[in-house]
Amino acid sequence: MTPRSPRSTALAVLLLSCLQPWSLQGCSKPEDVATSRLAMEQFMGERLQLPEDAALLASGTMGAPSDPDVNGRSWSWVLGTEGAFELPVGRPVSGQLSITARAARFFSAPIEVTAWIGERVLGTLPLGHKAEDLVFDLSSAALPHAGRVMVHLEASASGRPADHFEGSTDGRELSFQIAGASILVEGERFPEPPERKRHLLEPGEVAIARLLVAEDTTLSWPLSSDSPGDLWVGLHDMETGQVVSWRKVTLGTEPFDIAPDLEGLAGRLVELSLQWTGSEPLLLGEPKYHPGGPGTNIVLIVIDTLRADHTFGEIPGLETPNLARLRTDGVVFDQTFSHAPMTLPSHTSLFSSRYPQVSGVTNNGQTVPEDLPLLAEWLSSAGYSAYASISLGTLWSPLPGTLLARGFSKYIAEPEIEHAESANKKILPLLEEAASNQPFFLFAHYSDPHAPYNTARFPERLARVELPGRDPFDVPVGTWSREVYSLELEPGEHRVRVSAERGLYLRRAVPKLGGTNTKLEVRFDEGGLRKKAPEHVVAFEVPGRSTRTIDLELWIYDALDIKEAPGHYKEEVASADRAVGRVLAQLDALDLYDSSLIIFTSDHGESLLEHGHLGHARNLYDSEIHVPLVIKPPKNDVREKDLLRQSNTVVRHIDVVPTLLDLLELDSLPGSMGTSLLSAQDRRHFAETHQPESPEDLYALRDDRYKLIYASAAKRFELYDIVADPNELTNLWSERGTEFDEWSAELELLSAGHVSGSIDDMDEETRERLRSLGYLPDE
Repeated sequence: MTPRSPRSTALAVLLLSCLQPWSLQGCSKPEDVATSRLAMEQFMGERLQLPEDAALLASGTMGAPSDPDVNGRSWSWVLGTEGAFELPVGRPVSGQLSITARAARFFSAPIEVTAWIGERVLGTLPLGHKAEDLVFDLSSAALPHAGRVMVHLEASASGRPADHFEGSTDGRELSFQIAGASILVEGERFPEPPERKRHLLEPGEVAIARLLVAEDTTLSWPLSSDSPGDLWVGLHDMETGQVVSWRKVTLGTEPFDIAPDLEGLAGRLVELSLQWTGSEPLLLGEPKYHPGGPGTNIVLIVIDTLRADHTFGEIPGLETPNLARLRTDGVVFDQTFSHAPMTLPSHTSLFSSRYPQVSGVTNNGQTVPEDLPLLAEWLSSAGYSAYASISLGTLWSPLPGTLLARGFSKYIAEPEIEHAESANKKILPLLEEAASNQPFFLFAHYSDPHAPYNTARFPERLARVELPGRDPFDVPVGTWSREVYSLELEPGEHRVRVSAERGLYLRRAVPKLGGTNTKLEVRFDEGGLRKKAPEHVVAFEVPGRSTRTIDLELWIYDALDIKEAPGHYKEEVASADRAVGRVLAQLDALDLYDSSLIIFTSDHGESLLEHGHLGHARNLYDSEIHVPLVIKPPKNDVREKDLLRQSNTVVRHIDVVPTLLDLLELDSLPGSMGTSLLSAQDRRHFAETHQPESPEDLYALRDDRYKLIYASAAKRFELYDIVADPNELTNLWSERGTEFDEWSAELELLSAGHVSGSIDDMDEETRERLRSLGYLPDE
């Protein structure tokens, strides 16, 4: 097996989570090198509380751990045959890597597991259904210095069908499970780390802090211990993988400050690692980080899936007085466009000021690269306290400080979807907390009007539910209903029936053994998951010989008549407006509204039956990428007039962060591709959407009059005169395509450079051509 090439890294800058509990990792005695329990990503909407000594999940996707077995091990699935985890390493070491694993029982064919670190393949070993230790030889080249070491795993099997798990109740593709990993030196396995108090570094443990270094940054980390000992201190450049400095410091019993030399590292992502060898614990004080002086409070409000033409009362019967207030008090950019009609790619572009394929995030469900500079990190480096409340699972972060959560001291996120009224129960307390930690950056995210258009003003509809052992009953569904029912059931087969005359969808039907995460296999005798049907019948088998408690989760969608969708969507927008109004009112009450920089936008729009489509992600027409943008500077900011000069020009989401930082008089985010709206620029907009969320890979360019869309597989172009044809109904390509030869060549080049959502595998010639055209940042 050929190891995968590591992703090339990019510049980033700031201090991130120096002493969060989960960042302290290590072992129990001085000669120990590394031990890790795997930290697993949430799967299918279930939350997971991570142990303090959990290792960070780095790539791949892992399911939530099972209940402990008789040996106290929690097993976790590796999804799609592939996963990765990190081990904290305290010093250079040679020895063996031991991974406790077992093959999935439902997969009968023999499997093999290959492990590698970086580009070094450690070996391939067979794996059976019983728990066993896969032991791979290491060398000093594999673990050359202290820090986090990435271990990649991949399972393979001869004759393995690609769809071997097709039709399962939750769609997982599984192949093996892992319980933990350890480094063996001279045959001795280091035990699991003992429980410890926060900020206490036990002998032999490794503490790791990631830093994104801003200009003129200094960092000091106070330490103290009741016994003398040696402290190994490493500073590593994460972009190059090189050791910046590596030294052993002998400490006495007097307090001591570690102050790494950060000279010349501005704009670099680095890691500071500490390993203590004294006989008593080392107390780690609060790190003292000294960046430049902070300033204005920032509130970023994003209403998910909001079309530009539904924002400020343009639609008859739709009133948005609170958004209208922002329009009056701020500067409105009427020609603003997102770079992808999907939530995660669009937000990633918004926060990184990079196009989707440059950020590496072109679809929902992808991992945000760890080396991608993000706004919250950059603001934190300037002394801001950063808070976020997210109401859509697409932006949910499985581990603290990962994905878009990097840089936020609090990032409250729902793993599914939460509507505006409920979201404000988290946003308003966050704002209250932020006000006591000024200057602050608050990111308030609302899911309304994202489907399923769950509006309260429409007549309630009912679904009939028939559960074993209970009388039939009706539940109101509106456009969704999600409940967990506790049932006492005898062993044997049981059936659940859900029905509605107008038809409905079943999103989830998951029976579990009461009080556990053990799911029972289900069979659909009628209907099926995500299928519209008047009746859904689910059968499952209760094991054992006695009555068992079964927790049955049912998630039901009403089958909305497509003609009703625009009306429901309007009500969703009104709901979001009311929620925003409560945030503005609280800013007033805190006397922060006038003095704050407030930015309001959406991640993308929504097709409301234009071009025969309801929803988003499928195309690049303006209904899906034309979004609102309002920037309200602090009251009496003289630079507002500069913003007004650009209010009628084409504006891109990648321009938001440069504008924000310009208004704050802060340094630019490294790698930014946008330009500040405080200065006049001729801007063209670029957007993209990709399979599998879109039926085909699409790319688009536009200016203030024309748009060109390119479907790469079909080699199809669509050209529209947006001024004369705002609904994009008349394709002018056959008549005027030759006038746009340069645009078409650029789109063909961009499509040729797109490789699995990453620019890393482009050849250098393609990269240089894209860079010269402004689609890649300067190196």
